[in-house]
Amino acid sequence: MKQTDSLKRIDMPNENKENRYVNYENKLKPMLDFENEELKSLYFQHEQQLLAMAEKEAWDYLVRFGAWDFEPGESFPCGKVLTGEWYIGTISLEDDEQIYGLIEMRFTAYYQSPTARMPVDDYLGMDCFFYYDSEIDAFIFDCFNTSAI
Repeated sequence: MKQTDSLKRIDMPNENKENRYVNYENKLKPMLDFENEELKSLYFQHEQQLLAMAEKEAWDYLVRFGAWDFEPGESFPCGKVLTGEWYIGTISLEDDEQIYGLIEMRFTAYYQSPTARMPVDDYLGMDCFFYYDSEIDAFIFDCFNTSAI
């Protein structure tokens, strides 16, 4: 992907009624982890805002990190191998004196042959952490935790 491109969220097609682990191969819808029904309702009331915020913050992170300044294998993550697509692995929300949660963003990359991986497969995990501000009825971005997936 080029730095001038944009990210695109993909919706996985397979239902996840058993709330199993999600990856690119099984193409399950997100695993949901809500402490109670009220928090689940709060998340879905704000879902579009949260997803837009997560995507913007992820893009800004990749640009600030300089992901396109490296060749594949020189640094992680490398923007040049990203497909530009991401999907949700897990959504979690809990209340421990402050409502907070995360959206696990899973980014895909192109893999060159020969490889044990699929030509397009999981590459970068970004846990987007946020908290809820009840005074303004909005979620606020906190930070990322990144990992190779």
